[in-house]
Amino acid sequence: MKKIAILFSFFSLLVAFPANAQKWINKSSIYMSSIPESTTNKTDHKSGYQGELNFGYVVNGDYSRPFIESIHGFNMSGYAFAGVGFGLQYAYNEKWNGIGIPLFVNLKGMYPVSEDFSPYITLSLGYNFLTSFGGEVYQWYLDGPGGFYNDLGVGIKYKAFNLSLGMQVQNFKMNSEEISDPYNPRTVHELFYADGTYEEGEEISKLKNVGFYVKFGVMF
Repeated sequence: MKKIAILFSFFSLLVAFPANAQKWINKSSIYMSSIPESTTNKTDHKSGYQGELNFGYVVNGDYSRPFIESIHGFNMSGYAFAGVGFGLQYAYNEKWNGIGIPLFVNLKGMYPVSEDFSPYITLSLGYNFLTSFGGEVYQWYLDGPGGFYNDLGVGIKYKAFNLSLGMQVQNFKMNSEEISDPYNPRTVHELFYADGTYEEGEEISKLKNVGFYVKFGVMF
């Protein structure tokens, strides 16, 4: 009789288990479907248009300057960005009083830690057009409309806001035949060569500005 009872009990469990298992699976499916998608996949970014508006300041001695820039392009699944941008810079003091308009291509590599937070590196390459110069540096000192423009930095994006730090490089060509001051032969040195590398009679053709910037803006 004991053997029969044990076999009957075991048979009952085998019959009941599939039905109970099906109930547990249904309950689990209902629970998982109630969880918002944003909590189950934090880094599910979509590809598409991305815009950016930034305000910043470049620290570079006599050529320090505030600037504003706008960038527009394509974001690839939250990991990469490629676009074009333009800006407006204004250098002002007793030596420089002019406006620069950089046009550039911008590339970013990003790592989306979550839906809201992404660190990134950024690179811009282009040309900076110079205009409206005054002060002690006059427009006729420049040989051509401007020169090479480069921006390299690192930053973080949190929700719609971004903050970045980096280095900005600008090259200008100078017309050495026009740079002369018979009353003060050191004028050229004072204006363009703060590092003391100028020697009397040296031909001046290029000016390279390297500065460090801080930039804050919004992405949309």
